[in-house]
Amino acid sequence: MKTPRLPWRLLTLLGIALLVPLGVRWLLGQWPGARYVELLAYDWRMRALPAAGADARIVVVGMDDATLNALPLGERRFYPLPRAMHARLVDELRAGGARVVGFDIMFTRDGGAADKPFAAALHRLQQSKGRNGQASGRAIAALQPKTRLENGEELFRFTRSSKLLRPHLTETSILVPRHWGVVRWFSPLPADEETTERYPHFAVAAAASYRGEMGREPIVGRDFRLGRIRAPLGGSGEICIRFAGPPGTFRVVPYHEVWSGAWRQTRGPDFFRDKIVLIGLVNSLEDRQDTPLGQMQGVEILAHATQTVLRGAWLHHWSEAASLGVAMALCAAMALAWGIWGQRQALAAALLLALLWVMTSRWLFVSRGVWADLVEPLAALLAAYVAVTTFEAQRVRHLFGRFMPAGVAAQMLAAETGAATHTVEREATVVFCDVRDSTAMAEQLPPAHMEELLHQYFTAGEEAALHFGTELDKFVGDEMMLWFEERRGYEPHAVRAVRWALEMQGAATHMNDSGLAGANGFAIGIGICSGVVRVGTVGARHRIQHTVIGDAVNTASRLQDATKEMGCGIILSQSTHDQVAVYLPLEPLGEVRVKGKREPLPIYCPR
Repeated sequence: MKTPRLPWRLLTLLGIALLVPLGVRWLLGQWPGARYVELLAYDWRMRALPAAGADARIVVVGMDDATLNALPLGERRFYPLPRAMHARLVDELRAGGARVVGFDIMFTRDGGAADKPFAAALHRLQQSKGRNGQASGRAIAALQPKTRLENGEELFRFTRSSKLLRPHLTETSILVPRHWGVVRWFSPLPADEETTERYPHFAVAAAASYRGEMGREPIVGRDFRLGRIRAPLGGSGEICIRFAGPPGTFRVVPYHEVWSGAWRQTRGPDFFRDKIVLIGLVNSLEDRQDTPLGQMQGVEILAHATQTVLRGAWLHHWSEAASLGVAMALCAAMALAWGIWGQRQALAAALLLALLWVMTSRWLFVSRGVWADLVEPLAALLAAYVAVTTFEAQRVRHLFGRFMPAGVAAQMLAAETGAATHTVEREATVVFCDVRDSTAMAEQLPPAHMEELLHQYFTAGEEAALHFGTELDKFVGDEMMLWFEERRGYEPHAVRAVRWALEMQGAATHMNDSGLAGANGFAIGIGICSGVVRVGTVGARHRIQHTVIGDAVNTASRLQDATKEMGCGIILSQSTHDQVAVYLPLEPLGEVRVKGKREPLPIYCPR
């Protein structure tokens, strides 16, 4: 049993639909706005995520205006705070059992002897023992970054912490790049372009330190690995931050409350035990960044990033191949709808597919943590619909042109739906050409022979018409009708009409000599008349056609009938004779009476 073959039209539509996504990918790569729209879609889906809430293992210690007023700073009431105060804060947190103390503060300035109390407090934190008797304290701090662009790539330089503090700190990057002004991800292990030294991101260092895995060697490949951390990386090596909620999700303990020790009475002695404590500015106009969920303080963004790594709540951007595959599948489905059902159904299918993909990509993000591209598949679907529609319009235009002259087809396609009939007056020469004794011929010849004869006959007429600057107007059974009008670069229309008739006589002789017509032979009769005609569309309210009407049309048809009686293959009217006589030799045939005319008509034929 043979498998049915798909029609060429459907295969062509599918081919167009499958090629379009490749071009769309290239175009979107040249247009930065496409990336912006994709990021807006990312933010929309991020806001659809259910709020996870703050992880109880993460606490933010905030420095705000109340802290400046509460601390014994004398006249110096501004940030940064003296490092000796940080030393006391670290001791309080160490006594409270904090496992990781992270400073969203840069200690790059060398404080000299003033750093010693702070360095000692950090050392004591390092040496502190957990409930299991093992060292559990770890302090991490931010490096000061400097970024620059080179050939579209971001390069970093980091200023390290004070030499006295450096041995007691895990130095980290706090880079959270902003794309179109919004923070969405971070690089887990950026490198210094000068020293090639790699520094873990604050969130990675906090989570790994909490688990006691900070000393392990990180591995960066298709994903990022450090101990139990297995983070999928995006195309630029980024880890997406899964924001646990809107601004204010993480509880904030005032800095001065911890520094003074009042936290024990207000929050309990075990409040900080086995916690990751992040210290930074809060409720300040400084260090505020836009995120998909609103403006957040820098330390709050780091808290969300830390929770992402600590919980392994990954969001990962799927591959470019997957995006291209979905785009191709959507375009192919739309093309199939076009090929099977037509344009309106294809438009409905395209809209339905677009909506389906919007909802599917949202579900993948919310339920599976998969960031599936939205813009590229939808742009490809739109472009494929336009391409397929354009192809079909050209196909219909070409097909329409096979049923009527190309110029007429163009006018008809350009006309408004429901436009009224319209004709214009022209000077033209009308020609009718008919096969002689076609009924008897059809009785004697096999249908295949008759079909081949007519094919050769109509093809010869079409080729000759194009050669002399016109097109066949219509077929009526085995009769052809066409008309000639003035055309720049060509002979007068009446001359071209006669030359077409002579060429058709030659074609008929050749077909007769071939023997394909059998014993009866193959002969044609041609009637030609020149005059004023009306050219345009005629018909009823719901059905119209393009045609030529007028006395010259009727006369040409009658003269074609007269060729049977006169025994001449081509008969010209007086009006055609008057225009052709100076170009071609003609012979008078006398007069002939035709139906519808009171007086007999003088007629002529070419010699």
